[in-house]
Amino acid sequence: MGNKSSAPVAAENSGDDTGSGIALSSELQSKIVQDFNDVQVQQEYIGFQRSMLEERRERAQSEHEINVQFQREVKAWQKMDKQRQEELDNKIDDMNAQFFNSSAEINHEASRLEEKIAKDAKIDIKEEDCFNSRMNLASCFKINSKNLSECNGFVEILEQCVKKTIVDAH
Repeated sequence: MGNKSSAPVAAENSGDDTGSGIALSSELQSKIVQDFNDVQVQQEYIGFQRSMLEERRERAQSEHEINVQFQREVKAWQKMDKQRQEELDNKIDDMNAQFFNSSAEINHEASRLEEKIAKDAKIDIKEEDCFNSRMNLASCFKINSKNLSECNGFVEILEQCVKKTIVDAH
């Protein structure tokens, strides 16, 4: 025929018992085997590429889901933090208001008491009288602005000092 590598040969000469009467040269046979092996390798490589691409896609999807979950948690934490900060700010405002009200009330009562004492008796009260008691009470009010009842002991000490000063002045 037209191809030199495929010449008709008798089956008994080639040792090939295919019965077709056509024998392939060893060079052509190895080329066919090589092409077949190349196709197999290529198919395996394509399968490997597909599996790698699928793993990469799954990993990217997993990372995206983790990132989305993380963003949700951050937003929830920020919302909770904002609410907590508002609560704390409100408590601070309430405590400041209580402190200023108590301070104004104490100043008013002290002024009223000074006026009453000045009207009732001409008592010579010095600035240093009961100074430590007043400072301790003021310090207690400053430290315990949310629970002024903790300063009751200092109030009693100041009252005793004032009474003693008034009694001693008479």
